[in-house]
Amino acid sequence: MTARPLRAPKVQPRLRLVRGKRSRAVAVRVSPWLVFSLVVVVSMFSMVIVRTTLDRGAVELATLTRQIEAERASVEELELTMAGLSNATRIGPLAEEMGMVYPGDRLVLVVDGVVPDDIALELPTEDQRLALEAQP
Repeated sequence: MTARPLRAPKVQPRLRLVRGKRSRAVAVRVSPWLVFSLVVVVSMFSMVIVRTTLDRGAVELATLTRQIEAERASVEELELTMAGLSNATRIGPLAEEMGMVYPGDRLVLVVDGVVPDDIALELPTEDQRLALEAQP
């Protein structure tokens, strides 16, 4: 057996080695994942910020609601106190102590120039005046 002599393969001058196409293909495959993960991270951070803002608003609303209820209770208490202080049975004796008396004679005074002429005032008659004085 004899071996054939080794010959060098023929190199065609038109062929050449091109580098970089494979790395571009990998970069194209990685960039959508990079964009997707970036969108996910940004959306998570924005959801956390929105949730924190909403919770802060809810806490402020609850605080204001408690303050409103406390003020309403205070207003009701003050109204009850005012009703007790403005009672006629309480004010009557205090007024008498200060020297106030019920009016005995009621008269209607007409001042010229104060009431227009086209309005007619009915002055009480003597019988009406006596009836008014007789009332307690």
